[in-house]
Amino acid sequence: LKVYCTSVRPNFAQPWQMKRQQESTSSGFILRDEQIFPARGIIILTNAHSVAHSVTVRVRKHGSPVKHVAKVLHIGHECDVAVLVV
Repeated sequence: LKVYCTSVRPNFAQPWQMKRQQESTSSGFILRDEQIFPARGIIILTNAHSVAHSVTVRVRKHGSPVKHVAKVLHIGHECDVAVLVV
């Protein structure tokens, strides 16, 4: 699974301004355990640094041209893991 992220990092020197918008890609994989995440949709595990400060997140399955909008459900910066839902 490929994760496409558009992010805007904060400017800590000038808090009223944001830095430039950046685009990045990363990988992820699908979790299908309904007992852990019941009725939430498709759950995806990826790196936290790849979706930090995200504005939009889209995912694309290998071999498919369609990108689906994903939402960041949880981010764990300490372990560098993020959970997305589609």
